[in-house]
Amino acid sequence: MRKSKKNTELSHLIQSTLTGDENAFTELIRLYQNFAYATACSLLNDDSLAQDAVQESFLTVYYQLPKLKNAESFPTWLNTIVKRHCYRMYHTQKSAANVIQTSLRPIQSDKPADELLTEKERKQRILDALEQLPDSLREIVYLFYIREHTQEEVASYTGFSKSTVNNRLFSARKILKRRLFDMVKDTIKSKKMPDDFAHTVGKIVRVQGPIIDARTDSRGASSLFDCWTIADRVDKSNSRMTIIQREVDGKLRLINLGDEKKLKVGSKIRASKKEQPSPVSDELLKKAITAISPSKDGKTRLCETGIKIIDLMSPLPAKGTVGLFGLYGIGRSILVMELYHRLINTNNKLNVVYFVSQEEAINLRTMIDREPNFPPDKDETLETFWLVTSKATDPDYTSTNKIIDSSLFFSPLLSCRDLYPSIDCVNSTSKLLRGNIVNKEHKETACRVGELLKKSRRLSFDRPFLEYVAMGAYKKARQWYHDTAKKNNRAQSPEEQTIAARVRKLELFFTQPFFTTESFTKVAGMKVSLKDTIDGCRAIVDGAVDDIPENAFAFSGTIDDIKKKAKK
Repeated sequence: MRKSKKNTELSHLIQSTLTGDENAFTELIRLYQNFAYATACSLLNDDSLAQDAVQESFLTVYYQLPKLKNAESFPTWLNTIVKRHCYRMYHTQKSAANVIQTSLRPIQSDKPADELLTEKERKQRILDALEQLPDSLREIVYLFYIREHTQEEVASYTGFSKSTVNNRLFSARKILKRRLFDMVKDTIKSKKMPDDFAHTVGKIVRVQGPIIDARTDSRGASSLFDCWTIADRVDKSNSRMTIIQREVDGKLRLINLGDEKKLKVGSKIRASKKEQPSPVSDELLKKAITAISPSKDGKTRLCETGIKIIDLMSPLPAKGTVGLFGLYGIGRSILVMELYHRLINTNNKLNVVYFVSQEEAINLRTMIDREPNFPPDKDETLETFWLVTSKATDPDYTSTNKIIDSSLFFSPLLSCRDLYPSIDCVNSTSKLLRGNIVNKEHKETACRVGELLKKSRRLSFDRPFLEYVAMGAYKKARQWYHDTAKKNNRAQSPEEQTIAARVRKLELFFTQPFFTTESFTKVAGMKVSLKDTIDGCRAIVDGAVDDIPENAFAFSGTIDDIKKKAKK
């Protein structure tokens, strides 16, 4: 009765898979992945190779499933496919010794060296003992102990009778001897497929230039910058893809780094081994941004965020695209969270392209995976894309590219002086300031502020400070700036001192507490209207607040707020 029920379930899964039910195929993998893995381990003696063999085997199953005439024969049919892939992989290795040796990689551990050596020797003894078993016995041992499958299940999978399975287990025990057999049993039990293995296969559902949407049941197992490849047996292009948007509702978004012509809707893709993501070429970067940018529908309007430096100097267009540039660790990811917080439940949907340097990709991925409050990559408010490119830290690209509506460049020259958000106005741009989208007063004020900042930089060259920043010695740079700023100021002419003082007030006026950092800074987040920002900047540039101390401007709101703060 039990066997009949199991066959009925199996038949249902197979039929559902044939009708295109991706969840059914995932469940089929989940049911039989450990059987397949046990066979692969017994033949290849290498965990990584065994996983590759099982993955390829299930892809073969997917494409050849229509040829299966009897659902009850699925287990033995799968067993044959797994063995075929294992033999092929085995013979592509340089020698059998290489295959076994790869399973003895150095162990990363805090254990003493003598304990590690003992553990390594123990593993070698076990591998040597398993190698002594004939293939037929070794497979049965793996199947029976890898997750303690019953003899009946092992018999169904291998096609042997239950008594044959029992006899082979008995023979294996005799060969291995009692003492070593217990060691083998414990080791094999620890070898199992990763729980997320069934989620490493997907299907392309949309192709838009180099951008690919794929349906998968990864359930969060996939991470940003993971590499995927085309899995079609008929397609030998081996296209490489990188995840640029985390999974949302079972859908991943990737960028294809290979030939676009090889990709088509319905193609199967599979997760590849984790590796350092490759940067996107300049030509591909342009195509990708064009593909993910929202289509323009009607007149462009300003998306007011309440963040002073952005709204005035690099205004964002509602339903437009903003690019985030700069080094890792100076506030870009915090801005993503802040924009999501400020724009949620508004009609100001925004596309954010986070330009990632190859060096920061892994650290950034770890940070996002571990941050529970990080917003989803696709929402009605904000849609975020993560592109690995050499342009991530190139300030010239922010002003020369013509495909991004607004570009925000984050600079360590500002973060080292505790100026947050550390957005460099001089190297940040917005198309909204070039046309007639913002009013005349806005445009003139932004222009005056920009010119004053540029003039100040020409006057305040500080070589030691710049060298510290260039070397990544941010703590030293911060200390140097605070210790020498006033001394350097005394060496300037009265006119230069006035310019420097007003610029420092402008920079401090642009600092602003964020809502998403309240728990860390213990300072309440605030919004400042564009009008108040314009009025404040004009007052500073015109010298109307020259008499107010600089420290009153830091992390405050409007000019009125600053005046009140100065009186306390």
